[in-house]
Amino acid sequence: MENQLPQKLITLRKHYNFSQAYVANMIQVSPIEYMGFENGRLMCNLKQLKLLCQLYEISLDELMRNDQDVTLKTLSMQHQEGKKHIKKGYILIGLLLGLCLGVIYTSFFMHKPKKKVLVPMETKVDVLSASNRFIAYIDQKGMVFGQGDNNKGQLDFTSGDMKARKVVTGVNYSVVLYEDGQVKAFGFSEDYAKELDDWKDVVDIASGDGHIVGLKQDGTLYCVGDRGGKQCKVDEWKDITFISASRNSTVAMNRQGQVFYAGESKFEKATTALKDIKQIAIGENMVAVIKSDLTVECLSQFNGCNSQEWKDIVDIAIGDGFVVALNKHGSVFISIANVEIEKQVQAWSQIKAIDAGKDYIIAYDGIHLYGAGNNTYNQFIAGDQGNKTKLASPENLVVKESSSQVFFTWDNVKNASHYEFSINLEGGYNARVDQSQLAIDAAKFKDGQTYKIVLSALPSDQQFYHSDEVIFNYTYFAKEETLPTTTTSEDPVVIVVPIKYTIAPLIGKNKEKFETYLTALGVVNITGSESEELCQDQEVKIVSVTGIHEGMEVSEEQLKNLVVEYTYCKIVNTEESGSER
Repeated sequence: MENQLPQKLITLRKHYNFSQAYVANMIQVSPIEYMGFENGRLMCNLKQLKLLCQLYEISLDELMRNDQDVTLKTLSMQHQEGKKHIKKGYILIGLLLGLCLGVIYTSFFMHKPKKKVLVPMETKVDVLSASNRFIAYIDQKGMVFGQGDNNKGQLDFTSGDMKARKVVTGVNYSVVLYEDGQVKAFGFSEDYAKELDDWKDVVDIASGDGHIVGLKQDGTLYCVGDRGGKQCKVDEWKDITFISASRNSTVAMNRQGQVFYAGESKFEKATTALKDIKQIAIGENMVAVIKSDLTVECLSQFNGCNSQEWKDIVDIAIGDGFVVALNKHGSVFISIANVEIEKQVQAWSQIKAIDAGKDYIIAYDGIHLYGAGNNTYNQFIAGDQGNKTKLASPENLVVKESSSQVFFTWDNVKNASHYEFSINLEGGYNARVDQSQLAIDAAKFKDGQTYKIVLSALPSDQQFYHSDEVIFNYTYFAKEETLPTTTTSEDPVVIVVPIKYTIAPLIGKNKEKFETYLTALGVVNITGSESEELCQDQEVKIVSVTGIHEGMEVSEEQLKNLVVEYTYCKIVNTEESGSER
């Protein structure tokens, strides 16, 4: 008789609306291993069976014996319990065979030595990734956002209705894993990015400086991108449950805890010799590992890391000369020479995810981002959690439509520097703007369709938190422009009054954002030149503008005919320091 355990596991999980990753976490195995239980490729041991029984509140006999049905709780508002059976009535031979199978199975595992398995992180949330110039993160709704340098379009995320599961970053690109197992890159080489279209059933991703690794459901790997250092030589690796990548290397572990390595690294020999570990992070001059007892050990060319007091660690990250760790209670630990940064990081609490760039640390609590260290590219809003005040939420969203654009405006929020705006257009639309207005191409909208807009305010000062998100429903109706006419007939004359746009502040605005703003409004004739005024903080900003000014009210037709000239400040020292990663 066919073993009923895989089908019972599937039925129980779906009844309670649990994900495979959640159940895997509860019984202390990796998602890959749990998938093997459901498809019959692998068998649970006795400890795992008992944990499953505790999770679903059933007996071991119900779970294991083919002649016995499992009892499913009736899920209701009153939490009343009812009975629902998977199958009823087995013939006598099935009863006897099932009973024998259960006895043999239980006896086998009671006397079998415990097998070492890779236990997933209890509270690790893969929603945050840091490169040297930008960060990417996933919010509670599964939408992907980014902050910092966007020179290659690495933060131009689009996802449609598909929720993101994980995001990782390279030098100038981001990679997103979606719930359906598909992978998409932003800012990556077009030739390499096309290869991602063929990736299927991916359950995890990792990224180095120029290569992307994908873990398939069957425990084998994909790899695409720079192969100069042999970092993609992973074709023969099997039964993999954990992957990670650094600048020019790929590292993985299988179900037995064996470590695999590909690429060029001074730590190759030490890495592959590691035993009894759960997670590995590789930096330029250091390797940090989470051991099976949830402590941290560092292998370094220099002085290692001061991690002796760190306990219950579930995630680690490495920067240039420092290691940062997150424990299962949401506290953050750091080994770094900079005392000020150390105090700032240790003040964070209830953190769900961490990562590190070369010279900064970033953390996410599911709602707010926190950072410490070098913030040259505005990857984060500086400051620690401390005692902050929440910003007021944006109010009074007004939508104006023309034949070519849909223009959104809302009230300014005091102490807000930016606003996050998202609307569920086809392909998705997320934007971060520094003014309380936004224009979107009308061609992206469908006539008569209702859209959901999510809007929030971001703080300009470290004393404040993000505002709560506010949601607006908006129905788009296509607008046709009709010019004023005269007629001798009795038919009514339709006159459409041109929409007036109020120009936002321009002086002191970032040059790139200034040009983007005018282009979005429909201004065609824009000319800029460098002034003699020196830039502050190495950011190119607008010094003077002619042809348009703050508070000016102009129609769409007038905007097309404007001639705008502007000057911007001069950067004296353009030499960049440090690596781009």
